[in-house]
Amino acid sequence: MVLVQLSVQMIVTRMLLAWEVWLDVYAIGMPIVDSLQPLRSSSWSRATRLAMLIVTVAITVPLRAAEMPIPIDVARRLSLEFPRLYIDSSPYWLRSSYSATHPEWRREILLRRGRAAWVISDRVAASETVASLNDLARTADMPVAAAYALFLQADELVDRGQYSSALSEVSRAATILRSTDDVHWRAVANAELCDAYWGTEQAESAKPFCRRAEKYFRSVADEWYLARLENIMAMLQEADGEGEQAIATAQSARQRFERMQMPSMVAMIDDNLSSLYLESGDAERALEVSTRALALELKAGKLQHAVSSHMNIANALSALGRHREAQASIDAAKEAAAKVDLSSFRGIIETVQMDIAEAAGDFPRALSAARNAIDASYELNDEQRQRAIAELEARYKADEQKREIERLDQEQRIQDLELARSQEENARQAAQLARQDLWLWFIGVTTSALAVVSLLLLMLWRASRRHAQRMRLLADTDGLTGVLNRRAMVERLQRCHDDLRRDGGSACLCILDADHFKRINDTRGHQVGDQALKRIARAMADGMPHDAAIGRMGGEEFALLLPGVGHVSGLGRAEQMRLHIADDHLCADGLGFPMTVSIGVAILDPDRMPTCESWMVAADKALYRAKAAGRNRSELALDWESPPDRRVQEPATE
Repeated sequence: MVLVQLSVQMIVTRMLLAWEVWLDVYAIGMPIVDSLQPLRSSSWSRATRLAMLIVTVAITVPLRAAEMPIPIDVARRLSLEFPRLYIDSSPYWLRSSYSATHPEWRREILLRRGRAAWVISDRVAASETVASLNDLARTADMPVAAAYALFLQADELVDRGQYSSALSEVSRAATILRSTDDVHWRAVANAELCDAYWGTEQAESAKPFCRRAEKYFRSVADEWYLARLENIMAMLQEADGEGEQAIATAQSARQRFERMQMPSMVAMIDDNLSSLYLESGDAERALEVSTRALALELKAGKLQHAVSSHMNIANALSALGRHREAQASIDAAKEAAAKVDLSSFRGIIETVQMDIAEAAGDFPRALSAARNAIDASYELNDEQRQRAIAELEARYKADEQKREIERLDQEQRIQDLELARSQEENARQAAQLARQDLWLWFIGVTTSALAVVSLLLLMLWRASRRHAQRMRLLADTDGLTGVLNRRAMVERLQRCHDDLRRDGGSACLCILDADHFKRINDTRGHQVGDQALKRIARAMADGMPHDAAIGRMGGEEFALLLPGVGHVSGLGRAEQMRLHIADDHLCADGLGFPMTVSIGVAILDPDRMPTCESWMVAADKALYRAKAAGRNRSELALDWESPPDRRVQEPATE
């Protein structure tokens, strides 16, 4: 009887070993065969496939015999491309002797198992994986395993729509990883926070974590994390209205997954590209990539991703006017979501159905979908509140206990240190009093000195400022009349000329010369002549706009600049000024004798007056014609006059 039992046990053991070998062959061999997909053609025969399988067996069996583990990158690829196969195979790897002696490898295999369970919504496998990671964290003193468990719990909470709780779990996990002081784990923490904030629709909070994670993984050329981050960043760019940049970033992520031979992840990117194409108005292309993505997702058993593809296909079909097909796609999305119990998707699906029904003119169905979306929102919110309250109560109790323990520890430490501190305190107080008196005296002296220096500097600054203003005024002002001197006036004319040539507009230049001014100096004296010049300058300023400029060009010659003034207004202003000067002797404070001026008026014409000097020459010529015509008159520069580009010579005084 004993011999029979031993024989049965040996047979069962051999069958299990054969099954494990076959799983290893499938797990390692199928990715190798799939990687040759681009090389396949119609001549790909069964004999060739059989040869590849034999080669795979030849590679796998020795590895199994030597207890060689499956590489982590192969495990990651297998968990995402064949999640159900990975979940079924991983228990055999985890029971191996290598797993028992290498907890870090076991931790990574468990994380991939949890992510595979999440992809196909296998909540039983996901819960078992979380428990295994927590056990590993306790038995092997491995905080990273505890962080992995929190990440998996957050994935489950996001599916249920409990965004606040999910963010809390990810934040706790990120704190654990950052406490390791390892650059890689800090980057992983940033990547997970980036994913969590994006998944919970908090784009602005996600961006800094995404950038920091991308910077690190780009420096170490980690294609997997870069592809994952670029996928998220594409969605963030779409939310910011950067449609073209979002498409380029998503295509870059797609290329990375293609290089890693991960077709189902390429399908996920295609799903996101579909929404980007639809947003840009390319419904045909959106339908094409979503249909391709759906086929790959269904093949890989990723019903959760398939729900999104069904909705994207429905939106694209509706945009193309194929409303009946769009409704069928939405029904398929509902069916897939029900299979994997995606309660958080119900409201989104109903909202999409409402939009499609409304576009098709089926208002009763649109109303029904709107009601269902509202009901789903309320149900989800109630569940969130109940779970949040329970979680907060449990966390509050745990925090209270933790704080109480910390408080007791702190009180004990304080009591232990109090005696030593009191002894040191007495010795320090005596020295501190002496230093305090010295410092008070030093601070008082320093403060007083700084106040005096600050006051002196302020006075010096104000005096230098007044002096600089006075010097600028003296440098730009004619000492006798108080108007601009020739240099300052020419600079003002040059600026005006340049501005008008660049920006367009009009301006008037009046050159004014006192008639028979030499007689005044000869018969009445130079003091009276100076008074006459002052009266002319004051009369010119009366009634002029604030942007006008008056300058003394030399002797008895003055210039008046009127920005924004055309031919008629310019000549009218000149006549008004000439008459005002001619009647100045009638004023109570006048000079007592009549005085007249001749004025030349030139309106800026950029084509005929390419330089400021040519503008002044045109006004001078008009002034000479006014003098030649009998003085005491205003003349406008003629259109046929084309003054040469030369420096203005001061007119000779009479």
